[in-house]
Amino acid sequence: MAPPKNPHKPSNGEEPENTSRKGLEKKKQPKSRKLTKKSERERKREREKEREQAQKQRREQILLDYARLHNGLEPELPEEQDFTTYSAVPNKEYYLSIHQLRKELKKQDDQPQPQHHMAPAPWVPSPYNDAFPKKPYWAVDDCEQEDEQDENQGRSRKRACNRSNASSVKRQRQNKNSSALSQEFILSEDELGEEEIMSPEHVAYKTPPTFMGIPREIRMQIYRSILTVEQPIQVFGGWKQLYWKEDLRLSTGILRVCRSVYEEACTVLYGANTFLYLLRDPSFQVDYIDSLFSDDSPQAIEVFNDDSDLDYEEEGFAKRLVRPQKERTINIAKYAHLFRKINIKAEANRYSGVTLEGMAAAINVFARKAAQDGIGWEAASYFIQTLTVSIMPTANQQRTNNPEPNFTFVNFFTPGSPVLSAIKAVDCRLLRIDILTSETKRSKTCSMSGTGSCRLEFNRTYERIWGNGKQMDSSGGGSRFERWRDPRCAKLSEKRIDDMAMHVAKFCQQRGFGQRTTEDMDVDSPYWNDFKDEDAYEDLF
Repeated sequence: MAPPKNPHKPSNGEEPENTSRKGLEKKKQPKSRKLTKKSERERKREREKEREQAQKQRREQILLDYARLHNGLEPELPEEQDFTTYSAVPNKEYYLSIHQLRKELKKQDDQPQPQHHMAPAPWVPSPYNDAFPKKPYWAVDDCEQEDEQDENQGRSRKRACNRSNASSVKRQRQNKNSSALSQEFILSEDELGEEEIMSPEHVAYKTPPTFMGIPREIRMQIYRSILTVEQPIQVFGGWKQLYWKEDLRLSTGILRVCRSVYEEACTVLYGANTFLYLLRDPSFQVDYIDSLFSDDSPQAIEVFNDDSDLDYEEEGFAKRLVRPQKERTINIAKYAHLFRKINIKAEANRYSGVTLEGMAAAINVFARKAAQDGIGWEAASYFIQTLTVSIMPTANQQRTNNPEPNFTFVNFFTPGSPVLSAIKAVDCRLLRIDILTSETKRSKTCSMSGTGSCRLEFNRTYERIWGNGKQMDSSGGGSRFERWRDPRCAKLSEKRIDDMAMHVAKFCQQRGFGQRTTEDMDVDSPYWNDFKDEDAYEDLF
């Protein structure tokens, strides 16, 4: 039998229990070390729970995205038969859960509307009952029915009106002497004090569709279908007046709608049409000159004789009636930057010096202006997509010592001539020189094929790139190949334009312009910037 343990003697290194007052207080206090370990464990568990919760939310969001995307579209999911074939799709339970989630979303979208948001059921007369109600269902108000029921029961009720009744009551208060609208809108003073206005919870305000609410791409298509014609629009008088033609079908009434429509439509009217400037001496006063923006019908000329679409004006109708009549012209200084396709044409008998100066002046309207520092051009210079110069050369009847035939209009394109200087000053992408014949004049269309005519075409793209990019090239912009290619191609294009007179005389001699031309000769349109002549390219640089 083991001896009894001594309570006052420590056993196996254990401290004796302190029964004093301080010892008991110390025993009651929690140990700080154990509390620290416990809090760390709790924080670790909380972090794990948060991580699991975040992963769960992420899985739910992924499933929700598979069921329906953010834009409302639903991705295609495998059907039931896709899981039974030889090449069956795995994870059937996963896709079935997505199908189930999609059904739940559709149920939430198709929730029934509350009763007060739904229209009343239509009244349908019974074919077996000839009795007709005193008032049809659309003439009876819910409030009126409730009032009649309350009056029959002998009790007073608080009147509740809808939004339309409230506005009527407000008008009734403002004008007491006005005639009575209806019995349901006439309230006593006591009822007016106790009136409660009830507005609907959901009110959808739908604005009527407007023309400016249509996408801009569709509006531009509408402008093109109304304001564009296939044939060139013939002008004269410094691009300010229009030759009247009966076959010119151009309706411009849409320009009088508002300023926004006017500004958008002018870009199509000037930019999508081709304007033909015919060089003719004003031998007589043209009586049938109309503005570019008027209807071609005689009725429209009488109606809109004092109204002009050329420049949108905000003055009233009375001021327009008092305004004196004046000849309407195109404000070329204001709208020249909108022109994209221009054609200057000189007929066979218009090859004198007066015509030369007139052609140069007509081209200089769209010429670029030099910058104030003398380097380059102004930033707001005009840009022409296609510049066409049409001439009808013939053999010069004046006798010269030169045995080779001399043709008219060749001097228009010699280096240093005003016409060639004006052509170089225009910022255009394509330059076309149309050498026409008498057969081309007789034909209704401007087709170059089968008339013996020819066309010289110059692509001036590299001239534009080099002229606009000199500052970038000086600062090291662009690739090395572009800095080597652009100036050389631009100089080659300038050299071919300087030799234009030689090319015109050569084609006139080859086509036999001094004699009567045949109508069976087809036209070749050589592309002068294809750089096939490698020898000339090497000689230039």
